[in-house]
Amino acid sequence: MIHTVPDFIIDARTCASISGVSKGSKVPSLLVTPATCCQSHTQTTSQRPLNAIAPHIVYLILIMSQHGLKAGGKTPKNAVHGSRKKSNLIEMRKKTTEGFAEILKLDVQHDLTNQMQPYLKFLNQKGDSDQNILHYIIGDVPKFQADDEMSEESFEDCGQSGQLNESLEDALEGFEESDYDQSMPHRRLFEWVVMKCVERLTEPNDSSLTPMQYAISSGRLQVVDWFQKLLLPDKTLKGLEPVSCASLQSKDCSFRLDPVFTEQIQLANHPSDHSSAPSGKNEVCAHKMLATAPGELDKIKSRNETIAKTLVDLMEKSKLLHLLLKDSQVDSNLATFESLVDWCCQEKEEPQEGVHSTQELNPHKPTELNQPLPVKTQPHLYLLEKRDEKGETLLHSAVSRFNQAESAMDPLQNLVRMIELLLEKHPQGIYSLIKNVTPYQVLIMGCMVGTPSPERRSVEEMFKECCIGNIGQKGKTRKTRRQRLDYLYPDKRKERNIEFDLSAVREPITAEWLDHLDFCNIQYETVLEYLRLPPVPSAQKHSSSASVTQSNIFDRQGYSDVYASVFEWLKGKGIWKIFRVRVDDICPRPHGDSFIEAALSGFQLDEFDWRKLDIGSDTIINGAPDVKILNLYWSGSRSVLQGWACEDGLCRLENLEKINLIIYMGNDREEALNQYVESFIQRLTNRKPGLQIFPRRVSLDTEGNNKDHGKGLGGSSGRPQHLWLSEMDGFNLSLDNYTFKDANNKRIVPEVRVALIDDGVSIDHGVEDLNTSRQNGSNNGGRSYRSKYKVAGGTSFYESTLEDSEFRQYFVGPGGHGNTMADFINRVCPNVRLFAIRVNDAGRNTTGARFTVKSCAEAITWAVETCKADIISMSWSFQSDAQAKINPDDVQLFREAIGKAIAQKKILFASLHDQGSTLDYKTFLPMGIQGVIRIGSSTSYGKPSDMNSDGSIEFALPGEKVENHASGKEVTGSSVATAIAAGLGALIIYCADVAKALGIDVRRDPRDMETMRLAFTKMVPAEQPKCPTPYTVFPKVMPLDKGAEKAKEELQRIMINLGF
Repeated sequence: MIHTVPDFIIDARTCASISGVSKGSKVPSLLVTPATCCQSHTQTTSQRPLNAIAPHIVYLILIMSQHGLKAGGKTPKNAVHGSRKKSNLIEMRKKTTEGFAEILKLDVQHDLTNQMQPYLKFLNQKGDSDQNILHYIIGDVPKFQADDEMSEESFEDCGQSGQLNESLEDALEGFEESDYDQSMPHRRLFEWVVMKCVERLTEPNDSSLTPMQYAISSGRLQVVDWFQKLLLPDKTLKGLEPVSCASLQSKDCSFRLDPVFTEQIQLANHPSDHSSAPSGKNEVCAHKMLATAPGELDKIKSRNETIAKTLVDLMEKSKLLHLLLKDSQVDSNLATFESLVDWCCQEKEEPQEGVHSTQELNPHKPTELNQPLPVKTQPHLYLLEKRDEKGETLLHSAVSRFNQAESAMDPLQNLVRMIELLLEKHPQGIYSLIKNVTPYQVLIMGCMVGTPSPERRSVEEMFKECCIGNIGQKGKTRKTRRQRLDYLYPDKRKERNIEFDLSAVREPITAEWLDHLDFCNIQYETVLEYLRLPPVPSAQKHSSSASVTQSNIFDRQGYSDVYASVFEWLKGKGIWKIFRVRVDDICPRPHGDSFIEAALSGFQLDEFDWRKLDIGSDTIINGAPDVKILNLYWSGSRSVLQGWACEDGLCRLENLEKINLIIYMGNDREEALNQYVESFIQRLTNRKPGLQIFPRRVSLDTEGNNKDHGKGLGGSSGRPQHLWLSEMDGFNLSLDNYTFKDANNKRIVPEVRVALIDDGVSIDHGVEDLNTSRQNGSNNGGRSYRSKYKVAGGTSFYESTLEDSEFRQYFVGPGGHGNTMADFINRVCPNVRLFAIRVNDAGRNTTGARFTVKSCAEAITWAVETCKADIISMSWSFQSDAQAKINPDDVQLFREAIGKAIAQKKILFASLHDQGSTLDYKTFLPMGIQGVIRIGSSTSYGKPSDMNSDGSIEFALPGEKVENHASGKEVTGSSVATAIAAGLGALIIYCADVAKALGIDVRRDPRDMETMRLAFTKMVPAEQPKCPTPYTVFPKVMPLDKGAEKAKEELQRIMINLGF
């Protein structure tokens, strides 16, 4: 009798209500709702309560449980058929799993191809848990502990039983543990199967994991190393093409493939007779092997594409590179990590459609006409930018892992290598952010208290090198100097200089001169973008004749070593890397080759540009062995070119990529010179393929005359000098010579900071002995003040718009205007701490503008936030209306910077525009901003200058034909008056600080803008509005010879007169 099953929907919880079924029993494949248990007995059979039809239901349930029936009216016959099918599947998978186990017992060291023949049918089948052969091999791979030894727990966690290792137990007797890789047999099988049936890589198991995903999820990352080594680079695939065979050119072809690849090619040549198949040794080149196996090259390419896709999938979805970094076995993952990163950065040449060129790609190897230009791409580079589940980039993860390892006292060498590799291959990653934090900041924040480890210092230097050198940054992605400084120094107070440029210095650069860089607290990074030194000045040359001419440039009678102190000074600062070195050394007596070699030793250089004629090959090789770009200066001698191109010449520079050959016309004819150059290029490029050489000719540049960049400078006209300046000189000298002490007999040294925003201040203003003026006193040519001083520090916002243009530090030229302003500030207040801030005047010669408004805003911000200046002196102005054609955003940025300075109670002095009274001063900035003290110039008779309108200025100070005693010249303009006002303001603050320290009641804050206005107003006489006369408040000299009390009384009188 055939029983059909009603379409009941039964809940398992109702099973206990069925008569004859014990509580907790399960009903196969039937679901019954609790509602059906509450129906009345009068309902139809299909709707009656279960207890009413319990005997029948129990019978049916027993039948279904025995035959595997499902609800829905299936007959026992169908149930028997489905059960047999399922049983057959189980049996087949059981046999497949047994086959997999037999495969793992094979002796992989001997003729694996023949041994695999009986088991080939299992390669296309699945065993338990839907695992294919690759899943099974990977599951048998042992997991290694931290000490690389197998433990009992790891052996049990292999997924199967580690039986492949057991089968080789006897063979391992007598071997040291370190001599045997326990995973080697698994690797051999894994490689063989992938080569034979690569499609197994894409098959998931019952957990939806492909074999490689299973390897990663189970922690068997060593399998990844085996796998990625099966991926052939594009260059190798291209080399497998028959046209690449060297035998076509009657040469021996040495192109060979690894046996793991040749084995499959040989197997394809002997598909039926496996016993006679070659052993996998590659006696012949790969091209000949592929020629005997038609279609095998296409199979290799197809298999390679599958492997590549699988690898991409692992790095995209499984975050493989992140796992290798974070794995506890990071040391053993280094080789795999390196290979994967190299593969991600692999370049691929693709033709650029629609773009052709008749020009030479290489200057010495012309391309065919209209040949498409190849474009090099890195299609997998984006994989290095993938982030993990926390949003971290690879570099963030590597640095975080480094910090953790350092704190745990773990070995760091391999982590250092991983970070180095990421910086080398993907330098753009240093600017990636996670929560506005860069990898470099993560490194700095992870620094432990105490002395940094050598590994940490090494990693920090790598980041600096990558950032300062703009490595990997091209075109619009190149970072400006300011962007790089912001990256390295979020705290601007810790900024260091990333270049050493003295090219505009006209004075002798001696050891004493360099010492003043230390005094001014000028700090340099250990990595410099470039170093540039000017021609040796006349005073430092051995010959009195310093002019460079065509006749004497080739007549070298001796060598100079005047820059020895410079290079020793740099080495003493710990500088080890200089990207570009440029020394202008074309002069009658240049530095000798031995000196150049010794000077550059110890520095790592990328570009060598020592401008000396015919420099020797050994000098370059020994002094700059790692150089990539070489600038050679040639006098026309044929023997010099032959020496550079010979076997012992420049071809020994392993990293050399480019040579710029600068040709100075010699005595030979032009035609002969061209032949020499062509021969040189051919010989050197033959010895060093790929080297680019670019010859160009230049005219000999004679030594230029120094130009004076100051404006309004001239000889003394004998006009009356400004009375109050000469009167103040005596007071300043006496104040400078006296030491004040407080009640505890402690020296009082007030610090008044003045920020001079201008075109820089030359460092030579501080090289004269400070005692000179004190020793000479009033007999010093009628000058009773200190004419030389030292700049306390500064910064520069010089930023050239020209590519590869060099930076100008604040103390390196032109400095004409800034020097003059600094002279007057120091003259009025000799104890001031002066900070020179250079604005961006890079476009002075190209656009005509003196500076950029944006750099002025940046300078003000630096003066307020970093310098902590009390006074900001701005001896300049610019027109801000529509006619000025200035970027409105820059003007707004400038206004905001001024506003912040005023909000922080900084005292700002700004000069009048000096363009007459017809222009509205409110259209000029910064003087047009409310809160800035507007300064105009006055005549030597103490009257406002005619160029000043009555309503445009607040105060007028000396500004017409004022003698600058430091230079002996006269200057004119409101800019001079503004510098004098800043010096006077500094003097007032200095005296107020001394008075407070002496116990004098100073009721007003001298560093407040309104207090300073009041002090200036107190010094203005009724008969000359707006023209302060400080000599009415300050005495000619301080009564220091009458004792400290008398000096204190004089200071108290000064404070009262100033309204304090």
